[in-house]
Amino acid sequence: MNPQKKYTMAYFTNDFFDFFKQLAPNNNREWFHAHKNDYETYVKIPTQNFVDSVLRKLESTDNRFAQLTYKDCMFRINRDIRLSKDKSPYKLHIGIIFSPVGKKYKEYPGLYVELNPEHIRIYGGIYSPDRITLEKIRNLLIKHPKKFKSIIENDEFQSVYGEILGAKNKRLPKEMMEAANKQPLLFNKQLYFYNELPVDDALKDDFDQTIVNHYKIALPFFQFFEKAFKN
Repeated sequence: MNPQKKYTMAYFTNDFFDFFKQLAPNNNREWFHAHKNDYETYVKIPTQNFVDSVLRKLESTDNRFAQLTYKDCMFRINRDIRLSKDKSPYKLHIGIIFSPVGKKYKEYPGLYVELNPEHIRIYGGIYSPDRITLEKIRNLLIKHPKKFKSIIENDEFQSVYGEILGAKNKRLPKEMMEAANKQPLLFNKQLYFYNELPVDDALKDDFDQTIVNHYKIALPFFQFFEKAFKN
């Protein structure tokens, strides 16, 4: 990496991805500490600036975004290795969550962005609701089937995200079975979707707007389920 190189109007440069390519075969604390300046210069600071830009653009969708900064949305590069056989201390990607409540409530509907040298992945939806919240989610699906169908079958949503994914339960309460025959997603205990972009998209000046556009396309889905996450 060239320490004299400055990133341009784009938030990220190839140096961002080169850092992770070099980290992969050197995933240890000694190497990371020796290259911490590269991490700060090419990864951490550009990501912070990128996240703050996206947040400001998202304020028009929900004024709660005005209270958030990159600190509320960026996940640490350090891995939690306590229960893992893989003791590599660092992730080989950067993870960001765009949600009106930030990362403190990970179950809340939001958009998760993962950047690594192979791809950019953008996930949205509901990944790990607790039992009570899942029941509320299913009740919303039963109560408003046409509205939900119109959201996930919207042409723009379909072209960007496609089908709804997620692990499923094998059984449902008997009172939900009739509705499940019409809407099989009632079996889901997760409801998420994703899109994958080429790495070069992150090197463009308007990458922040790309993420904002992805969020806005997913927004009707988020708003539909928001009631399930309120007391």
